Amino acid sequence: MTRQLWILLLGITFLANATPSLSQATDQAISSSVIQEIPSDIEQLFERAKQGDAQAQYQLGYNYRYGQNISKDVNQAITWLRLAVKQGHPDAQYMLAGLYYLGIGVPQSVSNAAELYHLAAEQGNADAQYNLGVMYRDGEGVIQDYDRAVKWFEWSADQEDPSAYSNLAWLYYNGEGVEQSFSDALTLFTHAAERGHSGAQYQLGFMYDNGEGVPVNERTAVSWYRRAAEQNHIEAQFSLGYRYDAGRGVTQNRPQALEWYRQAAKQGHIAAQFNTGLMYRDGEGVAQNEETAAEWFRLAADQGYADAQFELGFMYDFGAGLPLDREKAEHWYRLAAEQGDAMAQYNLAELYRRYPDLEHNNQTAANWFRLAAEQGDSDAQTTLGVLYRSGEGVPQNRALALQWLNRAAAQGNIAAQYNLGSMYLRGDGIPQSLNDAIRWFNLAANQGEPNAQFTLMLIYIESMKLI
Repeated sequence: MTRQLWILLLGITFLANATPSLSQATDQAISSSVIQEIPSDIEQLFERAKQGDAQAQYQLGYNYRYGQNISKDVNQAITWLRLAVKQGHPDAQYMLAGLYYLGIGVPQSVSNAAELYHLAAEQGNADAQYNLGVMYRDGEGVIQDYDRAVKWFEWSADQEDPSAYSNLAWLYYNGEGVEQSFSDALTLFTHAAERGHSGAQYQLGFMYDNGEGVPVNERTAVSWYRRAAEQNHIEAQFSLGYRYDAGRGVTQNRPQALEWYRQAAKQGHIAAQFNTGLMYRDGEGVAQNEETAAEWFRLAADQGYADAQFELGFMYDFGAGLPLDREKAEHWYRLAAEQGDAMAQYNLAELYRRYPDLEHNNQTAANWFRLAAEQGDSDAQTTLGVLYRSGEGVPQNRALALQWLNRAAAQGNIAAQYNLGSMYLRGDGIPQSLNDAIRWFNLAANQGEPNAQFTLMLIYIESMKLI
């Protein structure tokens, strides 16, 4: 029993509700302002700084921070930055805030960082305005206040900061601090996307794909996914791969699908790793190679992806691209089964039935069949019905056998239909009924079940003798 191609949009729901973090306060927390050219004679910079020139003090702090034309020295950087901060230099305020936020050269203090960002933001520093918006949105270093977050994002966006446009869009998208409005979010995401913001480009693709604030337009969605994917946006790469795989918004092109899946997979995207494995397994868009498929499945399986764990279990179970290994098959099936994967639960149970030397008895197998059956797996329901009918691994119970076989047969399971026919024909735990037997045998026979066809022939022959 193996599974067909699954095209999974893992993480899209999550990402559609995710919001960016305080991205500007990084180890390179510098303003977007243009840094003045460093004087050829560093001594001149020292002299200007000692004389109280705030720009020179900031410049010297910057040089010490990053080791430009002078040995890197964070302590010296902080000393000169503080002098510039005392004079109200906005870029120095911004840079020192970043050091406090990260705890570089000073005790980490997000509240101190927020105070310094506030000082710089009030002087028009767009990056500080953006970071302050993030901190008010998340309640980091300040009391959470969506209204203030909106204000600071708007001020930063007024200076054409694409991240500010994007974060403001997320507030409208989620209805945080403002009335929820997909159309306003779409407009703001567009402003960010047109300025090269890959996350906004991806989100626009998602909104056009799902008709959020705009009529569904798969071609436009693909266009935005592509722009984000070309900037190495992992979810956009996966989404673009899926579109080429399924032929949605583009002409179906399996080699192109594989290329985008692989790019996302190399960045660690679990579903992309799995889908890449499926394409190598089935030879879609690439020459079939089960060994390469197994390598991709293992990458996803090691990250806990149940579908990939099932595939590895199957490959070890039946020697498909991997050496036969019952213990490894059991290991991977069990990992997937414990996550609730019904097919893994079924195959694990079958493995225990086939190989009792794995130190698991029929009762253990029956328990796994039950878990899969309760999730609607018709094969598991059929097998559980047969076990209750025979008393294998469970107490014999014809009523439960009939219940599970009926549930499976209602889904069109051929074996269940045949077994029900047999029970009615023999009166096995239920009142004998030739009409019900023929009805179930006909359903199975029409699907090509040879035993049902043969039994119907015998019933017909017997009926002719009575004429």
